[in-house]
Amino acid sequence: MIDPILYSWHPEPLTIILLCGTAVAALWLLGFNLPKLRFIVAKSRKDSEDARSIPPCGVSIIVCSATHADSLPACISNILSQNYDAPVEIIIVNTGGEEYTENIIRAIQSEHPQIKNTFVPSGSRNLSRRKLAITLGIKAATQPVVLLTAANAVQTSPLWLASMMRHFADDTDIVIGATTLKGKDSGRTLGISRSFDAMVSAIRNHTAAAAGKPIGADSANLAYRRQIFFDHKGFSDSLNLNYGDDDLFISDISKEKTVAVELSPQAILEIWEENPGRVYDMEKASRDITRSKLRKMPFILSGFTTIFWWIWLTCSIAAAISGLPSLLPLAIVVLIALAIIIPTLIFWRKAARTLSISSSCTSMIPLALIHPLTSIRRKIRIGRSIRNYTWQN
Repeated sequence: MIDPILYSWHPEPLTIILLCGTAVAALWLLGFNLPKLRFIVAKSRKDSEDARSIPPCGVSIIVCSATHADSLPACISNILSQNYDAPVEIIIVNTGGEEYTENIIRAIQSEHPQIKNTFVPSGSRNLSRRKLAITLGIKAATQPVVLLTAANAVQTSPLWLASMMRHFADDTDIVIGATTLKGKDSGRTLGISRSFDAMVSAIRNHTAAAAGKPIGADSANLAYRRQIFFDHKGFSDSLNLNYGDDDLFISDISKEKTVAVELSPQAILEIWEENPGRVYDMEKASRDITRSKLRKMPFILSGFTTIFWWIWLTCSIAAAISGLPSLLPLAIVVLIALAIIIPTLIFWRKAARTLSISSSCTSMIPLALIHPLTSIRRKIRIGRSIRNYTWQN
């Protein structure tokens, strides 16, 4: 026979308080995380179904090439093979200024003379080279919409261009696409911790943009109406910044503009790097530098997620222990845990697949708990190399 003491329970006030804390934390986590994860999955499905609708809108595709000249021919070939009937203009901007890159561009133009070419002077030191490259590309553009991408971006579908451009048929001003970082060497990956951080950032950025208040965008997959750039006077508000200016620019021009997010599988670009982990750390650290100038609420709410994970875990353990020898408090804790963990992990896995990010659902909760620590460690390790984030006179 089972000892009655194991299932009989005379609740103590402390145990009741701890169980209430467990339930409240679980409800907050479900109410905050689950809708965002479900949105990513549902938005991807909807965008995929609507991707065949192609608007008759001309576009200038600006391809920035710095240290990835070898990837240029494949990138241009993928763009030229896109399924899009409206006028398409391709402008290659040689950001690095190396003669090797120029030779590759000339070889491309010999086969496709319609492709334009411009370059960032090698002596430019008083302006971010990426900002200058984008500015030169947009000034050379003639179509009403500009779509920014990079030489090392791989368009895996011929519907990438159509998927990004279809939003402009609805008077949309800015379209934010998704990218995923890949390693050229199969042994080089983002790793578990970085993949989790990439998921958190992607979910936060895409949901904020979908609400019309973007806090970030990747200039390797970003489109907006050309006139907006000139109306905003380009990057004039962030000329002193070397890093993080992409996020500031998008945040600024989105005010009183219509923003769309494109998450269909056809529109996700793969960005290939020799060392994706190093590149991710540098990009992350540079974005963190100017984060204080962006809308703060998405970051505050994201920080609360970690706090409530710890509240849930601490209250669960404490409630189970304080309720002993009865097992009923433990049973309640387990039921609450199943109610929060199962749906969260299911949609986390679906969202990771949707965004093409290799983030394991089994490690999701442990990584959520230690996320602030890994972020601080990354900042300390990378921060010294980008300490000087403003241009000096």
